[in-house]
Amino acid sequence: MPRLFFPVIAVMLLWLDVSMAAGLSGKVMDEGEPLPMAEVLLIDADSNVLLGSLFSDADGKFYFSVAGGRYHLNAAREGYADGWMRDIEVGKADVVQDIELLPEAFAESEETSTDTYGCD
Repeated sequence: MPRLFFPVIAVMLLWLDVSMAAGLSGKVMDEGEPLPMAEVLLIDADSNVLLGSLFSDADGKFYFSVAGGRYHLNAAREGYADGWMRDIEVGKADVVQDIELLPEAFAESEETSTDTYGCD
């Protein structure tokens, strides 16, 4: 009996760990078109710790297997301004979150900002 007990417990714990994971996925896009080879970072929203990184595939898709919690996603590619999606809540169900990147030439910067602070 004891020999069978430990393998059964190990399988149950593994199943419990897998069943508690959810998927955080989406697409990186430029004007609605898939953007391949964008680096996507997964960051824990509470601790700001980097949990993983990967590159979007040929269709702009990415996928992370995560436990329930709050996350930030950052997508970056040369020639584009970084795209952020913050405070994504993940529970037991999969979450799909697309990220739209803007070419750097169209991204607002401090130099081209429309703010009028200090101007009369």
